[in-house]
Amino acid sequence: MKKALLLPFAALLTSVSVQAKTIASDDKKIPVSSVSQVVKLAQVERDSVLKTVNVVVTDHGRSTDVSPTASIYLTFTAFAEMGNISTSFKIDHVLNFTSAVRKSAGVYEIKALVYRDEAGMQDITYTVDTNQMFIDEAKMRKDCGIDFCDGDLKTSIEVKETLKKAQF
Repeated sequence: MKKALLLPFAALLTSVSVQAKTIASDDKKIPVSSVSQVVKLAQVERDSVLKTVNVVVTDHGRSTDVSPTASIYLTFTAFAEMGNISTSFKIDHVLNFTSAVRKSAGVYEIKALVYRDEAGMQDITYTVDTNQMFIDEAKMRKDCGIDFCDGDLKTSIEVKETLKKAQF
C-alpha cells in the first residue's frame, strides 16, 4: 500500500524543477506598438516620489509551431519633481502570459506557459525579487544630491523559475 502511494508522489516531484538567475536591467526600449497587456503590481508615493512596478506583455504575433508569441518585462519607474528614474527587465519569451501578482514587499509572482525543448509544454512561475532594485534607486538619488536625477537605473533582480509539466 505504501509503495502505491509513493509512486504517484515521486512522479509529481520529478515533474517540477527550480532554477534561479540574476537579470540585469535592460536599456532597450519596449516596442510600444506591440504592448498587449500591462499589469500594475505596485504603486506607492513616499517622500514625493511615485514608484510603480508593472508587468508589460508584448505580442510577437501568431506562430505555426511552438515559437514564443509574447515577451514578459518587469518595469519600474520612480517619478519625482527633481528626477525621474526608470528601468526594465526582460523576464522571458513565452507562449502565453497567465498572471502577475504582488506576493510581498519587493517580491512578485508571474505565471506563463512556455515550451522547453527538453521537457515540452511547461507551466512556469517566475518569483521575482526586486529588493536590490529599490536599494539601487535610493543610492542613485542619494548620489545625485540636490541636483536633478533623471536617468536609467542600472541594477539587477533575482528571478526563481519553477517549471511544472503542463497538464492538458
